[in-house]
Amino acid sequence: NHTEVDQMCLKRLILSRRSIRNFTSLGPRDINNIKNLCDLSVNAPSACNRLPYKYICLQGDLKNKALDIPMGTAGWSDNVGIYVIVVGDLSAYFDIRDRHAPYIDASLALMQLVLLLEANNYASCIVNWSDIPSKNRKIKKLLGLESHEIVITTLAIGGKPNVYSTPISQKRSLYEFRS
Repeated sequence: NHTEVDQMCLKRLILSRRSIRNFTSLGPRDINNIKNLCDLSVNAPSACNRLPYKYICLQGDLKNKALDIPMGTAGWSDNVGIYVIVVGDLSAYFDIRDRHAPYIDASLALMQLVLLLEANNYASCIVNWSDIPSKNRKIKKLLGLESHEIVITTLAIGGKPNVYSTPISQKRSLYEFRS
């Protein structure tokens, strides 16, 4: 049973969350906490509970090499604490009709992770993964991914600074009610 306070907190969390690109450093305790948040995020809905995705959490030199692959990270990627590669598993389904399931399931879990990070005072920024063959080959080679594994998107995580600025983009209504 959820109270009105729970609903207000969730609404405030959703409305206050921003993509932050100027991170503070993470300590060993933060790394363990983020691991726990990753585990918690997989409680998101998943078709037939197949969980056709995984998170590959990168730190150190491997993180830096991976952050050089997508577009849009120049000028801010040097202070990312953890770089999460969200990898879909196409072998979880036998039929072409389910080809979107890894994308959907991984996105549901990732959104839960992003909100969990925000609720625990961590900063995050979803880094678009464009479907560019040369970049796909590069990341697959770097991470040793199998042929049935695909990068869905990526997430940069770090400590949340006390002061930060993010561009404000007005959200628009995306729904229609029909009878």
